[in-house]
Amino acid sequence: MKPAEAKKPVFSAKWWMTKKPDGLKTPELEKALAAYEKAVKNLAAEKKFDDSILGRLNELSRAAIAVQKAATKLKNAVDKKTNPEVHQCMEQYLKLSTDIAKDAKQCEQQAAAAAKLDSLQDAVKDKSFQAFCKKERKAEEVEFVSAMLAKRMKGDQKDYEKFIADKARLKVNISSKLKKSFDVIAGNNEPPAKKWANAPWKEAAKEAGADLKETLAKFKKQAGKDPVTKLVKSLP
Repeated sequence: MKPAEAKKPVFSAKWWMTKKPDGLKTPELEKALAAYEKAVKNLAAEKKFDDSILGRLNELSRAAIAVQKAATKLKNAVDKKTNPEVHQCMEQYLKLSTDIAKDAKQCEQQAAAAAKLDSLQDAVKDKSFQAFCKKERKAEEVEFVSAMLAKRMKGDQKDYEKFIADKARLKVNISSKLKKSFDVIAGNNEPPAKKWANAPWKEAAKEAGADLKETLAKFKKQAGKDPVTKLVKSLP
């Protein structure tokens, strides 16, 4: 093994077996590197960014830890003076596998956190989902559904002007038929308490909620896909 190769070892059992000194037996490292290669291949081939991706990330994390342990043992077993390249190679394997295990675990935690958001009641409180909705131009729906679920709304003229009216500050996306019903109520001359008593707020929340559920499904998929894609590109 050349010094330059020791500085940038390949995470491959075949590569290691052709580069290691003759007579040096390293079954644990070879097994760990083979498992790592398999884990990377499985992760890169995974097309479902749902709960199934968590198993692939866990597989990669465990494989990296196995390389880490095997490299540590070999590093401590070989003499640095007589085998400087092997010693340096193990240091690099140790450093890189530690980083990989850490990144895989972090990626797994991100995907797991998104996967747990099964209900809108939990989702609308999640900062990552809120930020995603803002990018998707669904922040208004988050605010409206959140207010409805938490029963913070009075369902009066102020709420109409905030969420439904043409110039509403947080105008939600509801059907034109439902919007018209609100406009008719807002325009009549009955006492406020009476005219807003039967306003279709629940129907509006149902429509906005259905829209948000689609956004949540997209968010959960994206929350798994983006970190995994980035991780796969960074792997040695």
